Amino acid sequence: MLVGMQDVHATDFPLTRTVETGSWLGRDHQGKGIGTLMRQMAISFAFDELDAVACESGYIVGNEASRAVSRKAGYVENGQRTLVQQTRQGPVRAQEQRVIVTPDAVVRPAERVVVEGAEELRRFLSIER
Repeated sequence: MLVGMQDVHATDFPLTRTVETGSWLGRDHQGKGIGTLMRQMAISFAFDELDAVACESGYIVGNEASRAVSRKAGYVENGQRTLVQQTRQGPVRAQEQRVIVTPDAVVRPAERVVVEGAEELRRFLSIER
């Protein structure tokens, strides 16, 4: 059963050390803390295993559930931008609230997460420690 999706992506990460996160969660699974845990795990991985210095994200203004997930993970507001959002009725303009979190502000998962294979991933991505 598919619950949702969490991604972490970057451009020129070995130089910028900044990642972008994004996610979605099926309606039946919202409001149970799953989205918050997914985001906390993803950004903790980026900071702890990839030595990221910042994680950025965004949500459509008015999407209070997405706003809450970002806030619970430690993100703070970092400007807005206008974008085009695809809807069933076609494309519409939307305001996106940009957010950012740094290692000193991240809210980590309550339980310790064990990571295996991070060294191989760092080598694959040409990330020096």
